[in-house]
Amino acid sequence: MKTTIITVHRSQASRPQRPASQRLRRKVLAVQCLLLGLAVSSAAMSGAPAADADGINAPAWRKSFTVSHGDAVNRIAFSRDGRYLGVGSGGKDLWVIATKTGKEVARTRINAAATSIAFSTDSRYCAAAGDDATVRVIETATGREISKAKELFADIAWNERRQIGKGSPRPNHGGTVTDVVFTSGPNYVARWFDGQASTTLVIDAGTGKQVSRKKDHWSVDMGCVSSDGRYQANASEDNTVRLFEVASGKEVGMASLENETESIIFRGSLVFSPDARYLAVSVGRSRFLAEVLLLESATAKELRRLKFEHHMTDPVGFSRDGRYLAVEVGKSVQIFETAMGRKVGSVEVGEIAGRGPLAFSPDGRYLVAARNKIVRVFEVATGKEIFKTEFNRDVTSVVFSPDERYLAANDDTTVRMLDVMSDVK
Repeated sequence: MKTTIITVHRSQASRPQRPASQRLRRKVLAVQCLLLGLAVSSAAMSGAPAADADGINAPAWRKSFTVSHGDAVNRIAFSRDGRYLGVGSGGKDLWVIATKTGKEVARTRINAAATSIAFSTDSRYCAAAGDDATVRVIETATGREISKAKELFADIAWNERRQIGKGSPRPNHGGTVTDVVFTSGPNYVARWFDGQASTTLVIDAGTGKQVSRKKDHWSVDMGCVSSDGRYQANASEDNTVRLFEVASGKEVGMASLENETESIIFRGSLVFSPDARYLAVSVGRSRFLAEVLLLESATAKELRRLKFEHHMTDPVGFSRDGRYLAVEVGKSVQIFETAMGRKVGSVEVGEIAGRGPLAFSPDGRYLVAARNKIVRVFEVATGKEIFKTEFNRDVTSVVFSPDERYLAANDDTTVRMLDVMSDVK
């Protein structure tokens, strides 16, 4: 069955026509809720009129992209100009979708589960990393493969396997590429990871050849790369976080996760702010104590520690301008002013089981929180829930486009998009 893009149109025959003023009020409310466009029912997939959670037919601007043949949506990412949405599957294809029309622009067979997707700064190219430790770069408009980096990572894996001694707990496999980020020039940054060893490469997007390589110290637990490709962070088994400049490979600083009284039970996540000024690190210290450390990316200087009487603080997320930090704690998401560490709000997300993504609206007024199948929209200033909708399966991503125009969310089979700007108009 061919993968399709479906734009759902309002059915005039399904209910009586409302007065124009009432229709206008309803449309304005939908725009303010931001995510109303995500509530497309499974009926839309068969061509029937879609209905949202309260049974009201979906506005015509709702778009849904469905992956067929039992494949799954693994990753989604917007191009930097907001014109395209990249969709990576769990084992076959990379799609490029035109956000304005919801139509498929290109499809490339990658025969691997996508682990990361990134667009170049001019949106001409799209790079996809797969769990086969390969990065493919395609031309966004055509899907034509520009370059493929595979032997580079195979060489890294071979060298790592040579260092594995008899009885070593280290995994004996090829590792995977966990992060792909384009720099401002013709290169991209790719991070290879096998569970304990990490290597970061800068690769020429046009040729697939290595520009530089930096092997990280052994026993890395997790790591991430800032969205502009400037910094890389690694958390290690020695309970430290090290930050590096990607271009030079220089270590800019190290921060300890230890404190004077409590040992670390687990390290939750590493998250850079979108402007790369801050790095947030979540750790659990006991059954009822957790912390989020806020570091300055350029120096690894510890700015503050936020303490919580809960066993887990994960996930965490920054607003687009880095002004706010959201931390999921139990049944709530707490919101802090990043610069001062002052708590400015809290929203109740309900269910304690399961974890999901967080995203701020571009202006910072709304917080979108996904938990299991449920997506909720909250007003940051008041903590009031203004909308709730449900997917057929657990929601894995909620993403705003860099140009602040589009919003996308997905479960493992469907991606749904909202064009915020056109509805405001």
